[in-house]
Amino acid sequence: MRFLAHNLLLNPGFWIFCVLIGGMVLNYKKRLWLVFPLAIMAFMLFPKPIQYLVEKEERRFPIWESHQTYAPYILVLGAGGTPEPSLSPMLRISGSPYHRVMQGIRIWHQVPEALLVFSSAGRPGYPSQAEMYAEVAREWGVPDSVIRIVPKPLNTQEEARDFVAAFPEAKSVILVTSALHIPRAKKIFEKQGLEVIPAPSDFRVKRHPAGEGFGWVPSMEAMMLWQGYLHEKVGILLLGQ
Repeated sequence: MRFLAHNLLLNPGFWIFCVLIGGMVLNYKKRLWLVFPLAIMAFMLFPKPIQYLVEKEERRFPIWESHQTYAPYILVLGAGGTPEPSLSPMLRISGSPYHRVMQGIRIWHQVPEALLVFSSAGRPGYPSQAEMYAEVAREWGVPDSVIRIVPKPLNTQEEARDFVAAFPEAKSVILVTSALHIPRAKKIFEKQGLEVIPAPSDFRVKRHPAGEGFGWVPSMEAMMLWQGYLHEKVGILLLGQ
């Protein structure tokens, strides 16, 4: 009963899948042109296909470890955050930004002679994402003397441009961002003449050693994976935008 409740009855993805299948059946004879897009949307609710594509993209670069190539800059790209005054700095970030910041801090602890740089703007009149991330780093024991911020860029291309402007002497950088975003971000930073050492974080697809249980149950998470995957692929097609 718990399986039925969790995976089917309380799963919005399952009910959306049922509605799409119903739409295909009802329109099979009258509106055949509508069946194909409904079938595509139904297919996109299954986790297995998109998990395969995302995992393949995320595993293109290894996890950064201290024995790998060193660079004097660790740059953590922005991914959001909410500067709610009632929350502590760490609680103002979650999901992808949290994983990126923690990865940047982890790497800095292995190479404490490097500068830890945080990037990205916030809403006008409020703390930038870079400032929020720097506050978290301070909470985790990173000294102000090695923290730098680049608080104005609004996208990855601007982050690359502004980083080079702020640190014109930089030749190489340890680039921290989501594993799915690393391939596109690496290309953008390389266009600025930098040697990029990838440091992926925030892996969307993880495999349990015991195997996966219900990868073919329709899920809203599958749609979110498609959104992230298509965002990166379209970005690469649009010359790294």
